[in-house]
Amino acid sequence: ALLPEPGSGRLLPVGRGKIAASRVVYRVRNSAFHDGTSMSVADLLYAYAFAAAWGAGAAADPGIAQATALARERLKGVRLLRVETETLASGEDKLTYEVPVIEVYLDYGFGGEAAAVAPPWSTLPWHLLALLEEGARRGYFAFGATAGARRGVPELDLVRNTTIVGQLGGLARELEERA
Repeated sequence: ALLPEPGSGRLLPVGRGKIAASRVVYRVRNSAFHDGTSMSVADLLYAYAFAAAWGAGAAADPGIAQATALARERLKGVRLLRVETETLASGEDKLTYEVPVIEVYLDYGFGGEAAAVAPPWSTLPWHLLALLEEGARRGYFAFGATAGARRGVPELDLVRNTTIVGQLGGLARELEERA
């Protein structure tokens, strides 16, 4: 099992001899994100890394810290068990999905109550979260208003702030060139 390091988000091995109060097994049917990229195991794990990186430590964002507090406090590890292939038939059409099976270990409750604490997914693909993280590190914006006011930068707004969108576009090109 892996556990993200507070403040950095690095996924580190939990190690032997650790215990948790509960284990939740998720079967996550991979689907496409809004940009057409397909969800992957990296997307499932990156959400935990993001919460750990921006929810604790020197760079912590108060909004992210508050929103992820319970999950970060209770998460004891996450482990990819396997990736299955699932085919759904609807008439003559057949859809094939990759289905990662993820174990999440928690120091919290049982059943449905535990399942709601730290589910392994995000609404954003990992590569977009990584781009946003780098933009925040470079001072283009902060994830929330409180952090923005503290750092003297605007709050992230990908709809109305065309300056941020332009900066992120340039950053994406720079990162792509560096591979």
